[in-house]
Amino acid sequence: MNLSINGFNGFSIFTQRFGTAGMLKSTQEKKERQQKAQSQIEFFENQKRI
Repeated sequence: MNLSINGFNGFSIFTQRFGTAGMLKSTQEKKERQQKAQSQIEFFENQKRI
């Protein structure tokens, strides 16, 4: 089962609208960690399908 919530949360909508300017460094780093984790999940989900 592949569950994907690509960018469907309030934080993502905020950053899409306003970008990363004005964000706290810790908030920006958290967002980067979340994006990295999501990309790794997608990679391994795709590997399972092969």
